Amino acid sequence: MTASGLMSPPPVSGDGAIEGAVGGASGILRMRRTVGAGGSMDVLNFLDVQPSPDSVASPAAGGAVHGAPRERRKSVRKRASMLTLMQVPESVEQLLKPPSDPVLRVLAKAGEWQFDAFELSEVSEGRPLSTLAYALLQRSGLVAKFKISEVRLARFLCALESGYKDNPYHNKIHAADVLRTLHCIMTRGGVAIKLGAAQDIGLLVAYFSAIIHDYEHKGV
Repeated sequence: MTASGLMSPPPVSGDGAIEGAVGGASGILRMRRTVGAGGSMDVLNFLDVQPSPDSVASPAAGGAVHGAPRERRKSVRKRASMLTLMQVPESVEQLLKPPSDPVLRVLAKAGEWQFDAFELSEVSEGRPLSTLAYALLQRSGLVAKFKISEVRLARFLCALESGYKDNPYHNKIHAADVLRTLHCIMTRGGVAIKLGAAQDIGLLVAYFSAIIHDYEHKGV
């Protein structure tokens, strides 16, 4: 199985179950467990990157790569980028894992007008915004539609959430509540369907607008 196959998004069917949509990114985690903790060369071997005489750095030249064809250098750089994506922080890894039953129970209410963002924060161990955003983007089919890398998406969402300061109101719980409210307006309120052919891109823009709207807000 190739790395691209492991990282490709799972099939999503409209308003299907959140559990199936959110759990689809576990392939990259299986990939990380497969290569183990043996170091970068183990990962390179797993990705089928085989060193060759014309692509080995020369110590005398300060580590410069000599004689490697441009295509080989491009391929190595691309795979090195994939390795970086695999070295995910704990918050990102947790987001990519299938959610726990308590989280699923709260996310199941995301399409209702009555929603407790504080409860989501509690069951998600203080990650309400990234948890809800990742679930909605998967369930709506936008990740598959726009071929968004799940690892990059998880990294981006966690980075945005980390930018919300711990102030009394303009915090990540508030951002999650705004996102969920906008989701209801766009879907149950019938706004998204009014966009016609632009429905998918409009929903994607709306979601990210809500996610980022109070980023680094100082609370004043």
